[in-house]
Amino acid sequence: MADLVVVDCILSANRAREHTAGGGIFNNAESGTASVKILNSTLSGNSGSESELGGGGIGNNGHGGTASMKIVNSILAGNSAGNGGGIYNGGLRDLGAALRA
Repeated sequence: MADLVVVDCILSANRAREHTAGGGIFNNAESGTASVKILNSTLSGNSGSESELGGGGIGNNGHGGTASMKIVNSILAGNSAGNGGGIYNGGLRDLGAALRA
């Protein structure tokens, strides 16, 4: 189990490695659980992979597990990726990946 809380931060000009997701943040719950809460923060100018994954700002991966994400009073702008410039939210089963904004 992994939990990440981001408060009052600026994540800018980051890049995901090829064949991965999330230039700014990668919340990966493969075969487990992972959650991320983003509060009063900015994710801008990040870039994700050009592969089938994506999420320039945030990659939320619930494939084989459960990934949850909550975003409050935050800005996602100017992020880019092959899929989901701002957010890539992926999961194979019901509620494998959940987003609350």
